[in-house]
Amino acid sequence: GKREIRALKTFDVAIVDEASQLLEPMLVGMLSSLKKFILIGDHKQLPAVVTQKTERSLIGDSDLNNIGLKDGRVSLFERMYKQCYKNGWHWACGGLTHQGRMHKSIVTLISNEFYEGKLSVLAGIDRLVSEPKLKTTSEVQATLVQHRMIFIDTPRGQNITRKTNHEEAK
Repeated sequence: GKREIRALKTFDVAIVDEASQLLEPMLVGMLSSLKKFILIGDHKQLPAVVTQKTERSLIGDSDLNNIGLKDGRVSLFERMYKQCYKNGWHWACGGLTHQGRMHKSIVTLISNEFYEGKLSVLAGIDRLVSEPKLKTTSEVQATLVQHRMIFIDTPRGQNITRKTNHEEAK
């Protein structure tokens, strides 16, 4: 949105972080003038913020559906990732296999549920392994202190994108 910057300097490449949270209107002006762009993001995390209702976002044109454009609320990043996967273009995208921010029990759950078991904790991150030693006064407090992660089963919502769950939010 800063055209005056382009008047001062031309760019051949753009690197867009958190690209899974951006829709085309936010990107098209910039990306259309570049020779190359690199999108970095994770479509399994936070989606683009869209306030438009589902029924107004769905795209019914069969030609657009055939190229993966079915819902205007889905980011360019997610659609491109899915097209790469569908077409076997594994050279065009990649993913992290190690991380150093989450506790190993959380990483294990996330890895198995969302990343086909390919995500693990960086070696040598021992500070993430220890559990706190706090005095508790109730069974609930004891459970919360003793376990890094607790599973509370909730019914799945009927959301078409499966990125929100109103029952879970309640």
